[in-house]
This record gives sequence, C-alpha cells and structure tokens, in this order.
Amino acid sequence: MNIFPVIPGYRVEKKIGESQVADVYLGVQEHLEQRVVIKVLEPDLFQDKALAERFFKEAKKTGQFSHPNIATILEAGEANGTHYIVMEYLPESLRDRINHKFGIGEYKLLESAKIPEGYTFLHLLKEVAQALEYAHRQGFIHQDITPGNIRFREDGTAVVTGFFISNVIDSPETLKRKGIVFNSPYYISPEQALKKHPDSSSDIYSLGVVFYEMLTGRVPYDAEEPIAIENQHIMKPVPQLPESLSSYQELLERMMAKNKEERLASASQLLQTLDELIYNLPENGREAISELEIPREQRSPYREEQNQIKRKYKPIKGEGKMRMNIDKEELLRTLLNPRIALPVIAVVVIIVVLLVILSPSPDSAGGTPVAKQQALEEKDRQYQYKFQLAQRFFDSGNFQKAREKLKEAEQFKKTPETKELADKIALKISQKKDHNAFKKALADGAAAALEDYLKQFPSGLHVKEVEEKIAALKEEEKKREAEMQRLLASSIKLRSQYKDLAVAEVRAMLKKYGFYEKYYHESGDFKNHYQLKTIKNDPVVYDYATGLMWHQSGSPSYMGIIKAKLWVADLNKDQYAGYSDWRLPTLDEAVSLLENTVNRSGLYIDAVFSQEQRFIWTGDTFEKNKGWAIDFFGGDANKVNFSDVVYVRPVRSLK
Repeated sequence: MNIFPVIPGYRVEKKIGESQVADVYLGVQEHLEQRVVIKVLEPDLFQDKALAERFFKEAKKTGQFSHPNIATILEAGEANGTHYIVMEYLPESLRDRINHKFGIGEYKLLESAKIPEGYTFLHLLKEVAQALEYAHRQGFIHQDITPGNIRFREDGTAVVTGFFISNVIDSPETLKRKGIVFNSPYYISPEQALKKHPDSSSDIYSLGVVFYEMLTGRVPYDAEEPIAIENQHIMKPVPQLPESLSSYQELLERMMAKNKEERLASASQLLQTLDELIYNLPENGREAISELEIPREQRSPYREEQNQIKRKYKPIKGEGKMRMNIDKEELLRTLLNPRIALPVIAVVVIIVVLLVILSPSPDSAGGTPVAKQQALEEKDRQYQYKFQLAQRFFDSGNFQKAREKLKEAEQFKKTPETKELADKIALKISQKKDHNAFKKALADGAAAALEDYLKQFPSGLHVKEVEEKIAALKEEEKKREAEMQRLLASSIKLRSQYKDLAVAEVRAMLKKYGFYEKYYHESGDFKNHYQLKTIKNDPVVYDYATGLMWHQSGSPSYMGIIKAKLWVADLNKDQYAGYSDWRLPTLDEAVSLLENTVNRSGLYIDAVFSQEQRFIWTGDTFEKNKGWAIDFFGGDANKVNFSDVVYVRPVRSLK
C-alpha cells in the first residue's frame, strides 16, 4: 500500500517523480477538483532553521511572479513538518518531446499537445528567454535550466518551472554538506562547475546546452563520472553542429561561450538576437517544433527536412567570432612541457618579429585620410544596418523593438529620416497604449474604469465610444437602482429582536413549507435579490427582498459567542462600509440565507458570499444558556454552547 504525504486541502493521487531535493506527486485541489503538482522537499534540508525561514520568504516572492512563461505556484507551506510546493499541472515537458522526436524510449505525445503553426526552435528559445528575462529582473537566477524544467501548457505555451526550489536552497555549499547534487552536470555552466557564483549568463549557457540537445537529440558533453562532464564544460570547445544544422552554430557559440565576457550576458541580449534571427528567417526555412510529431519509422537524428534553413546569422563586423577561453592553469601546464614549449616559443618569436617589421608607424595609424574614410564608411554601414532593423520592426508592428533599434542607429548619426521614423514610432506606441487602455476599460465594464480612460486619454481614439458607453451604463444603473428601491419598499419584514427559541419552534419554522423552504414565505416563490457592492473598500451584500445588508466575507476564523460580539463591536468602531449598526442576525434573518439546493462548494448558500463560513452565530438563545447557529453545510439550525467556536456573518437593516 502506498503511503502518501497528507497536504491540507489536497488529495495526493500518485508519485510521478523524484530528485535528491524533492519528491513529486500528482494531486487534486479538493475545493476546485483541479489537478495540481505537489513537490515535497527533503526533510533534511529544513533541519537548518534559517533555511526553513528562507523557504517561506522565497515562497512569497515567487508566488507573486506573473508571467505567461513561468509556472504558477498556487501554494507553498508546511504541514506536520512537511514543506511542500503546489503548482499548476503541466503534464508534458521538453524532455518528453525530445525523446519522442529522436525515438528515445516509447513516449507518445499527449493528444492535447498543441504546437502553433510556424513555431520554430527559435520561438521556443524566445519563450524561455522571456521567462528568464522576467526572473532575472526580479533578482532570481534559475541555476538548473534543463529539458525537464521546460514544460508545456495545453495551448502549447512553453513554461519554465523550478525557480522556487533553486532559490530556496541558499547555496551549492549547503547542498554539498548534505550530500545533495542540485544541478545536473549535463547542463551546468563552466562557472558553476568551478564552484563560482552563477549569474544571468549562467542560465544562458545552460539554455544553450538544451538548445544543442533540441537540435541533435544528445547532450554536448558526456562521460561516466559527473566530474568528467564538468571538466568538459570548462575545457572543451563548443561542439560543432552537423552541416545540415550549421545555421544555428553562431547562436550556439554565443550562448555556450566558455568565457563569460564572450557569452550573451543576459536574457535581454538573447531576446534581441532571437528577434533578429526570427525576423530574417525565410518562410521555407523553418526548423519547426512540429517535427516532434513525425511518425517513428520516419525518424532519424538528422532528417533532410531539418536542413532547410538557408540563411546563416551574420554578425556586424567587429563583433567577431566567439573564442574558447582555455583554462589558464591547464594552458600553463601545457607550455611547461619541454616537448611542446620550445616549438611554441619559436613560433611566438617569429610572429612578434613579423609584427614589429610589418606594423605601421604611429604617424600612419588611424590618422590618414584613407583610415578616416574607412571609419566614416563603417559608421555609415552600422547606421544603415540599425536603421533598416528599426524600419523592419516598425513594419512588423513591434514598435518597442523599433524604438530600441532606432536609438542604436542614432548613436551613429541623426538624420531627418530618423526623426521621421521616431515620430511615427511615438505615434504608434501612443495609439497602442490608447487602444490597450480602451480594451482594458471595456473588459472591466464599470463606469469608473471607462472614466479613468477619459482622464488618461482626453483626446484618445475612443473618446466618443467611451462617453456613449458611460452614459448607457449610468442609465442602466438608474433603472437597476429604481428596481432595487421598489423591491426594498416591498421587502419582507423579518424579526430583528433576539429571543429564546425552543427546539420544536425552530424545527417547525424550518420545515413548515418544505425541508429547505424559508419559513416566512407561504406562496412558495420567494427569491432573494442579492447585489454585491464595495463601499469604502469594504465588500457587502444587499438583499432587497429582505431589506438587509450582509457582511460579505464574515469573520476570518471561528470564535466563541463573547469573542463574536467583540468582533462585531470592533466592526462598528471601525465603521465597516461606513456604518456602525452591525449586529448578529436573528435566526429568522439567518435562515433567509438558506438555499433549496447546494452550490458548487456543497453549501446551502448563494455563491455571492464567502464560502469559508459554513456555520454562523445568531443572536437568539436556547434555554438562556446556549445559542442557535445556522449550518450551511447541512442546511439546518443547531443549538451550540456559548463556548463553542463558530463563524460570524454580521447584518444590518437597510430600512
């Protein structure tokens, strides 16, 4: 029999994975019946009190992440000594798709897997880079980018997971002391292999390794021992792709450069490079991710269909090729070998002599008309290149990127055409902001949101439409308010004075017109008329059928009758929603909230109210020494001791 961890609010179904840091389970969020992934972290990690505190600190930070390409953390907590993370369920990973493409194992893609038309390896890299760029701006370095940590939603969106764990663990040294290897040696950066502090470029290197595996189906470096793999990351050059994939070699070298100074330093730089590559990609030259769906019998590591990219990324003159930075100690050991050192020294001497002989004099270097002309031509070429990029991005509708490229062009020179394009870009960006603000206000649907649009864009593109919409909303509000006032005028008057009630009296009240019928309604067609409102930032629920205003959320916790009355007194002291006449409801008033059928939460109360308060106090008593409470879970009334703990939902009269 499997023994699964007990996580409050979740039903653990099965174990789906494990690592040295956490066990991974498939679970169900009981309240919403929604599938989730639950990661239970190793207990040994939290023997250190500081690490336990860091767990909750990082949980709060990463829980606030809001990015379409970063997995959503639903909850992180601790129960009975078990530290856990709950996140959205993402059943398929890049590892699964790579295995499927290259015929590794028997994995079959999910039927729900969606791959957008024209979606290339570069588009996938861009989605991951967008996630990294967002996280890096928040101060988070992932440190463990692998195909397993890149997953997919049902709509095909690539999502990065694992930020939380990598930042909960305070340092690699902590893991080493506990005998845990956090990073996979296959995807580790040279600086991580050298036990140096990782930064944003370390994530770029690891993503470069993943990119190589996406293209070839294998990792660039392999060995029997992790230390041997780490040494290859430090010493071995960036592997050459097959000729059929050579279009990607330049990008791969920029991502996997051994020397951090020669590597793409940030996700922002990677995104800029990818945008330029994707823009220049010919329509018939797309290495599509949809290749991951080819029939197995047709698969081979380098299919001819993968060899279609004709255009190779060509960097601006002066950027140069990426060079391998060989470890200095290794180079020194090599040069100290007599069999190697003498020939090398001889060659170096010859080169130095030739450089001295052939080098121009100081007077002739850089100051000649020819050199100046070359510098001007180079400056003009750089300007033309950047300006054309800006124009292309503008034509494609990417106005922010067009502005960036135009600023780069203006570093070389400013011309009437740069000013003209700058004005066009500014206008388009303004119009886009205008349109986005309009769509947001329209989606909100409230008059206040539309009025905010008018304040922000008094001469905007949609002013007339917004003014007409506001007028229509206000007219609707007038009609609705008139109807509510009509209902309020004819509302049922319920007992508001507390009294001592016998059991038989309460039972007769509840069952007079049917098991869940409202006792005060004889015709059988009574219906509440609820309206949720926010007054002074406090949510309340109007019921125009009974003439009552209810506290929408109720008390945050259970409490005895004395504490309940004190809590209501504090509401009045603070003037919740602007009123100071809140009170406990009578049983008559509380029964009016009971519905004939249960809602999705399994309660006999309308979903307009908070669903946490399953039992609420009334002000009525039983034999003077007990109280009456309404049970929304059972749809009934119960007598309770004054010392029992029950929720509170205060009420006040509207008339």
